[in-house]
Amino acid sequence: MELSCNVARFQRFSITALVHIINILTR
Repeated sequence: MELSCNVARFQRFSITALVHIINILTR
């Protein structure tokens, strides 16, 4: 259960980081 929570948190962080990178590259 704790592992899945960590995975979900990591996925959300990676998605937000990816969005920031895309915004910087396309600016």
